Amino acid sequence: MSDKKIFIAIFLLALFMRLGALFSFAEEKSLIYVNDSLTYLQTAKNMTSHGVYSMEISDTPHPDNFRTPLYPFFLIPFVCLKTSKYIPAIVQILIMSLGCGLAYLLGKKIFSDRVAIFAAFLFALEPFGALISAQIMVEAIFTPLFLSAVFSLLLYAKSAEAKYLWLASALLSLSALARPIALPLAVFLPLAVWLAGGQRPEMIKRALWSLGIFFIILTPWLYYIFFSLKTTDFSSIVWTQGYEYRARYFDEWRAKRGAPAADRLPLADMQAVNETLDARAIAPIKTVVSSYLNSHLAEYVVFHLLRTPYLLTDSGYSSLFNGISKLNFSYDTTHGAVSGGYLEQIGWRNLSATIYQIKNQPLFAVLLLADLFFVFIALLALANPLIHWRRRERPNKEIILLVLIILFYTLVASPIGNPRFRIPVNFLLFLLALDSIFLIKTPAIYDKSP
Repeated sequence: MSDKKIFIAIFLLALFMRLGALFSFAEEKSLIYVNDSLTYLQTAKNMTSHGVYSMEISDTPHPDNFRTPLYPFFLIPFVCLKTSKYIPAIVQILIMSLGCGLAYLLGKKIFSDRVAIFAAFLFALEPFGALISAQIMVEAIFTPLFLSAVFSLLLYAKSAEAKYLWLASALLSLSALARPIALPLAVFLPLAVWLAGGQRPEMIKRALWSLGIFFIILTPWLYYIFFSLKTTDFSSIVWTQGYEYRARYFDEWRAKRGAPAADRLPLADMQAVNETLDARAIAPIKTVVSSYLNSHLAEYVVFHLLRTPYLLTDSGYSSLFNGISKLNFSYDTTHGAVSGGYLEQIGWRNLSATIYQIKNQPLFAVLLLADLFFVFIALLALANPLIHWRRRERPNKEIILLVLIILFYTLVASPIGNPRFRIPVNFLLFLLALDSIFLIKTPAIYDKSP
C-alpha cells in the first residue's frame, strides 16, 4: 500500500475516532469545555474586546502572561465570529487527525515502515488522546508542532543536514509558545549538533544559530513579559500549578513521612485566580510556593524524582468513563492527594483492595488494564537501546536522542503526572515499544567472523 493510502487511512480513523468523542458529549459545555478552556477563551475575548492580553474576567482586564500566546491567537477568529464551541473543536480535530497521518510519515524516516504504521494506528485510535483532541484545549495544536520538532531533531542527528536543525529550532520555539513545557527542551538543539558530529567550528556555529533562531521567534513574547509585565516568568501558570500540584503533593508526601504541622505548606488564597481569573493574585502564591520549596529543596528533589514515572502510569481513561452518563460511573479524576492513575489511587501494592474494587465495579478492571498497558509500553520503549545492545547491535544515535528527550520531558512534567502531558509523547512511546517487540521477535544475527 502506498504512503498516500496509508496516510488517508490513518487520517480517517483518527478523524472518526475524535468526531465520535466530540459528539458523545452530553451538551456543548460538558467535556468540550473544561475549566482550563475558560482561561484560553477569556484571553482571546479580552484581546478582541479590550486589546489586552489577559485572562481576567473584568471590564478593565489587566495584562498577564498566564497563558502563552499561540492557542489564544488560534481562538481569536472563533471568538470574533461568536461561533459554537463545536466549530473550533472540529477544526482542532482536523488538525490533530492530519497530525496522526504526519506522524506516520515522520516515523518511517527513523523506524521501519511496519513500526511506523502500527504506531500511527495506535496513536490515531488511543481513546484518551481522542477525547482531549475534541476539547477546547491546546493539545491539538501543541502535539503536531512538538512531534514535528522532535523528528526534525532526530533527522538532523541522523543526517547532519542543517535544514532539519533550523526547522527543529523554529518548531520547538512555536511549541513553547503553545505550551511552556517545551521551553527547556531547547537544550536538545546543541545536543543534536554534538550527536550529528562534524568539524568543531562548524558545530559551534550551528549550535549558536539553532539557539538564535529559537529565541528570535520567542522575541515578541519575551519583550512583552520582560518590558511590559516586568517579570522573568515565561508563564505565570507555573506558580498556580506549583501550588496546586508540586507544593501541595510534596507537602502531603512530607506529612506522610512525619513532617511537623508547623513545617507544613502555608495556605495561599486562590479565590481571585479561580473566580475572576485575576493573575495579579498570583504574586503571593508565587511567594508561598518558592519559599516552601526552597526551604526544603533537597527533600523536594527526591520527591520530584520519585514521582517522575507517574506520567507513564495514568491512562486517563477515567475521564472517558466519567463523561458517559449512561454508565453511572464515578471515579476521582483529580486523584486527591496523588496522581498516577488507577494503579496509584487504589494503592497498587494492595492486591485485595484491587480485587474488591473490581468485584464491586467491573469497569475498574478496564482502568487497571489500561494503566498496565501504558506501563508496559513505557518499559518497552525505554528499554529499546538496551535491547539493541543485548543483540550486540549499537543503537542509532537518533534512538538514544529520542529516549533522552522522552526521559527529560517526563522529568519536566513531574510531579503532576497528568495523562494530558503524555499525549504529545504517546506516538514516540508507541514507536519505541513496537520497535522493541519486533527486535525481540527477530533472531539476532551475530558476527561469527574471527
